[in-house]
This record gives sequence, structure tokens and C-alpha cells, in this order.
Amino acid sequence: MGDASTFHNDRAGQIVRDIVTPTIEAGGSPQDLLVLLESVIVGVVVFVAGSTTGMQSVDEIVDMLAPAVKERAREIAAGLKTEGRA
Repeated sequence: MGDASTFHNDRAGQIVRDIVTPTIEAGGSPQDLLVLLESVIVGVVVFVAGSTTGMQSVDEIVDMLAPAVKERAREIAAGLKTEGRA
């Protein structure tokens, strides 16, 4: 896959744009974005939990993701505030 970090960051940025831009352009709210995000998370978690390589239950996956999401979101939000973009 090459440099996994670069690949993941590039894909994540594109996925965020694919979710946010059309939703906001269609008049969606931040709450609409969160409902859509929840659906995407559920789909990925269920896929991973049910895949032949999935070694974790739904609860284990969600419990693993939540702290990492909080930490990364805080770091990025703090950086945006420092840059004057939030």
C-alpha cells in the first residue's frame, strides 16, 4: 500500500469532503452530518466485526475507536484555533 499514513490521511480527507460538502450544499445541518457519520461508522464497524479477519466484537471496536477519535479531534481542533480557522 506504500506509505500507509499518507494513504489514510488522503482518503480520510476525501471522505470528509464527500460527506460534508454535499450535505451542507443541500442545506444540511451539523446534526445531519453527525447522523450521516454515525451511519458510516456503523457500516464500517459491522463490516470489520463480521469480516473473516475481524478479531473483535462490535463493542470492542467502538470502545477502541472512541478514545482515539476524541484525542485526534481535540488535537486538530486546537490546531485550527491556533491558526484562527475555528
